[in-house]
Amino acid sequence: AWNIKENLMQWDISVPCNTSATVYIPASSQDKITESGKQVSSAEGVQFVKTEGEYVVFEVASGNYSFTTETK
Repeated sequence: AWNIKENLMQWDISVPCNTSATVYIPASSQDKITESGKQVSSAEGVQFVKTEGEYVVFEVASGNYSFTTETK
């Protein structure tokens, strides 16, 4: 699920057990993204993959995540 409130965009993502997912977040850098209120770089189960165009790409392990970034 996702939602936009004022200038923040939030994605709530559930990844089933024994799987992983590739997540594309529209942001200029990973410094502008949080997961459950923490900098995404220190979030458990979240690994930075690359920046691709206007997206930051992560590989996430099974679990529940709440990503937030500012809208443009």
